[in-house]
Amino acid sequence: MHCLQCTSESDENCAEGTHQTSECLPEEDSCYTRLVGGHVVRGCLLNLPTDEYASCLNDKTCRSCVGNGCNSAYWPKCHHCGSGDAGCDEEQLSSPEFCGQIAGSNYCYARLTGGQVTRGCGFEDELCAAEPESCQICYNDGCNGLARDALKPTKCQSCSNSNSDCLEGNASKLSSDCSRLADACITLVTAIASSGSVIRDCSEVLEAGIRSCSSTLNNDPLCVSCQGDNCNDKRWLQCHQCKATTLDSSCNAEQVDPAMFCANYRESNRCYSRVLNGSCKFG
Repeated sequence: MHCLQCTSESDENCAEGTHQTSECLPEEDSCYTRLVGGHVVRGCLLNLPTDEYASCLNDKTCRSCVGNGCNSAYWPKCHHCGSGDAGCDEEQLSSPEFCGQIAGSNYCYARLTGGQVTRGCGFEDELCAAEPESCQICYNDGCNGLARDALKPTKCQSCSNSNSDCLEGNASKLSSDCSRLADACITLVTAIASSGSVIRDCSEVLEAGIRSCSSTLNNDPLCVSCQGDNCNDKRWLQCHQCKATTLDSSCNAEQVDPAMFCANYRESNRCYSRVLNGSCKFG
């Protein structure tokens, strides 16, 4: 049995749930995630003292689970304030805080109702998911800090094919209204192979990819998110990628096959070619 065993006090990957797992005691069958002193702690359930073991089964600030690496759920940090709090309408510049409990609604929200803003964690406003026109949902620490004036409907590039407009991000043809208030825009590549395609849309549409795209510890390099109208209009570079070896010298010849997508998005990315010791390398 393996569990994540870490604390966010010393490792930011712990809160994200991306820390590597390690082995528990042979008799262990459960992992836990809990909030202790403002930090996320993960480990093997049997390692907890008896009283803490029992409380973890009933306390909302602690969640146990069964299965290798099952305690990897993201525990978000969000901004918290209500309509009566000074400065809640303004951009939130203070540090966000961990949500008081881990729940199925592991997101931050900002609701705009009657000109008033409220902010918090998903479990505090379960109706938010069903009211996209008045409630922002986002999946990155502190992402619910936009000023009231920025909480407005978003337009994103929307396409899912490999034609030139989608590859280039042709804003005039592809712009589409998002259903979710202040939604993020996403660009993802289905595969780096030349057969891959670009998908652009509102994050609400590409729900399965939201966390990896939005996270500051993005573990999916083929997906990026951004905030702002049509911000996902950037071209994802395609280059010929090969290296000549003693077993395969085809890279020394002119490259006529379709180029491949770069494995990571960089706004200033460039293709390159080089010759080293008489052998070519493209990337």
